[in-house]
Amino acid sequence: MEDFDAGSHNFAILKAEILARSNSRVWESAVGEWDLDHIFTVDRTDDGGFVEHGHGVCLCSHQPIVEHCVLKNHVNGNEAVVGNVCVKRFMGIDYSLLFDGVARIRKDISKAANAALIQFVHERGEITDWELGFLSDTKSKRALSAKQRTTRQRINSKILVYMNDCALEAQKKSRD
Repeated sequence: MEDFDAGSHNFAILKAEILARSNSRVWESAVGEWDLDHIFTVDRTDDGGFVEHGHGVCLCSHQPIVEHCVLKNHVNGNEAVVGNVCVKRFMGIDYSLLFDGVARIRKDISKAANAALIQFVHERGEITDWELGFLSDTKSKRALSAKQRTTRQRINSKILVYMNDCALEAQKKSRD
């Protein structure tokens, strides 16, 4: 495991925080206890501020984070909010495609979600098998019929509601 930049992403702090929330006290084993539960973003305003909920702090102490990964320990049920950069470094998985997919449909509800986002929301039961098939079959199509466009927009709206609910729930937990 490479060390994080001392100035922004502090691996020693992240490691201590993850170990404190894990059953294992051995780093290599503790990492295996964690899975991605959900993601959320905090949008920036035109002047560089943060919209609505404020911003978060990564377990490594870096702030502000805009792309939040909520991890769940499948052994003991603990949760941890980690920034996108740290989750990539400590779990070795790049979730940036999920954030890209959300940003794409937020910007234009009629655009196709990417395969990573489609699979992610389906695995969490947020879209049906039929919706999964529809989005997968039409994600490369530029010219949709009016009915297909309406269906895509409805499913995309459903995905965005889920993402907003995740953000609100995480913010509520952070205040409790």
